Amino acid sequence: MPTALCQPSVSHYNENRRLRVVLLERSEKEAARMVARLERAGYRCDPARVDTREAFLARIGGVPCDLVLCSAPDGLADFEGLTPLETVLDALHELRERDAAAPFLFLPSRIDSVTAQTDIVEALRGGVTDCLAKSELKRLPAVVERALASAQLVREHLRTQESLRCSEARFHDLFNHIPDALLLIHTMTGTILKANRIAHVLFSCNDGCGRDELAGRHFSRLFPPDAPLTPEGFLERLRDGGAVRASQPFQSLCPASEKEERRPMEFAAAPMPWGPTQAAVLRLRNNGVSEVSTTFTLHPPLFPAA
Repeated sequence: MPTALCQPSVSHYNENRRLRVVLLERSEKEAARMVARLERAGYRCDPARVDTREAFLARIGGVPCDLVLCSAPDGLADFEGLTPLETVLDALHELRERDAAAPFLFLPSRIDSVTAQTDIVEALRGGVTDCLAKSELKRLPAVVERALASAQLVREHLRTQESLRCSEARFHDLFNHIPDALLLIHTMTGTILKANRIAHVLFSCNDGCGRDELAGRHFSRLFPPDAPLTPEGFLERLRDGGAVRASQPFQSLCPASEKEERRPMEFAAAPMPWGPTQAAVLRLRNNGVSEVSTTFTLHPPLFPAA
């Protein structure tokens, strides 16, 4: 898993065009040619040429970079014993351990041999952003521009995924710690997708410990046979997009000898505006009374203030 992400703003490329470039290149002259080509295209480069594995790791482990250009010729110091392709993939692996998005371009010296062409194919399969022969450096600015745009999309995707993970974590924390029974139900099938600890205490046999005995069951199993409110009508209201509140007797999945079989409960339910599609949250609270109301009412809030 990457431990750090290089996340410059969109204007970093479109307006300032400032690039922190790491060049894995043995020749100072060749590195200067690459930088000059980019600067003639309008980029403001902050280059760092490295030709050892130690120097490369030190550079990518410090200030985040925007671009890596790797020629990986034979004889790079500290890469002895590795073929040019193995050098490229090793350097790419180290970069991805630290940065999930920074473009990594492979610039082979030649592409006219079968071996060179095979290396290019394998490098692309291995995750290299793009390949460009050194003889085609005039195309470098266009290739870099495309690679930077692709990297920006990757970063935006990663930020979206992280935001989603945070939202799900907050939801699960609330779901598991709220002091009432909560069930997450699929409104099309009636299947229980998730139940919190209080729901297990009330309706399952494990008292909230161990495996989830409610997930995968149809929620109608909690309705007594003579219940005045049917599961089908309840699901129909939810599928129509309305929040529902009512009182209803519910029953445990355990035999009456182990738990109280029927218990009158107030409940409220509403479709979820996020998370699993076609899902609804059902909240149940033991009202401690024997009379049961059979009237459904629609409410904008799922749980009105006490």
